[in-house]
Amino acid sequence: MLPEDKTKLDGIAENANNYTLPEATSSVLGGVIVDNTTITVNASGVITAVAASGEDVNAIHTNEPAEINALSTKAVPENSDVLVIEDSSDSYNKKKVLLSTLPGGTGTDDQNATEVLLASLFNACIRRLNWFI
Repeated sequence: MLPEDKTKLDGIAENANNYTLPEATSSVLGGVIVDNTTITVNASGVITAVAASGEDVNAIHTNEPAEINALSTKAVPENSDVLVIEDSSDSYNKKKVLLSTLPGGTGTDDQNATEVLLASLFNACIRRLNWFI
């Protein structure tokens, strides 16, 4: 080693190359460029990204099996519960429906709401079976 190289190396502080990447936050990059649109960081420093196609990676998708089945089950539906539908009369745009407003229900008690939900589901299954007969 040349003497000038040794002098140069001796001038480097101990642990000068001991760099630790900071935790990403909304104000500290932490090695990630946070634009708060396609990449966000929550208060705990968890980074969330939108897929390159612009798809929301946290959404329920049409091409992913068992996403709805993986959700927790509510034991007793109530009139104020909300269902998500795709409105066939409006180009299948998503809309919400209160359980109490389903056909056949008066929306007066939770027992009635449960019966209406079960009857609606049963009728939908029967209609599907009739298609195969």
